[in-house]
Amino acid sequence: MDLSEGNISVLSQLSGRIPWLSYVLSLVKPLMLNPGYAPPALEQAVRRSVDQPAGLRHVEICQTTGWGGQPINVHTANQSSDPASRLIPVTDSRRLRITFNGSVSDVLPWKFTPQQREVRVLPGETALAFYTATNKSDEDIIGVATYSVSPGQVAPYFSKIQCFCFEEQRLNKGETVDMPVFFYIDPEFVNDINMKGIDTITLSYTFFKARYDKNGHLTPVPG
Repeated sequence: MDLSEGNISVLSQLSGRIPWLSYVLSLVKPLMLNPGYAPPALEQAVRRSVDQPAGLRHVEICQTTGWGGQPINVHTANQSSDPASRLIPVTDSRRLRITFNGSVSDVLPWKFTPQQREVRVLPGETALAFYTATNKSDEDIIGVATYSVSPGQVAPYFSKIQCFCFEEQRLNKGETVDMPVFFYIDPEFVNDINMKGIDTITLSYTFFKARYDKNGHLTPVPG
């Protein structure tokens, strides 16, 4: 889904139900006004996502642990570079086709599907995608999502600024919710010779039923 005015309107409507969307909007609106420029507000927002505790939790968990525990580390070829500098589109690069998959475990009575089949992005360009989840049961249920990126060698370059994975998602009986994912492909992708033949990248999420154990930790229900 591109960052059109219509989609910004959708984000604004959803931000009341999804707290971090206000943060996403602070990133998206400056980019709409001047796509090739990272203004101070954007730089500060990216630093917050990397440096502050909530951001660290998201980066360290959501961007370093992928499907089956395989490492999906944010690419850091230049450790001293400003994180905001990675959000500048590489305009002379080919566009990459990002496709989306969604599934649920056998014991989770949810319907979970991507709202779009694909988006096309430049490395360094932010993109927004949506999934929809529906609780088809007659009881409230907690779900937790994991994700994977394929081909696997692309994973270090796939960076999610915000998403819903590894966090509690509680759906009331019969409830349907939209779940946004805000991401970009690290510009260093274009400099890696191993990426030369890759034009399609797939982002997959799987939702598991979850519950709190006796120690208060959220854990997936087997099945």
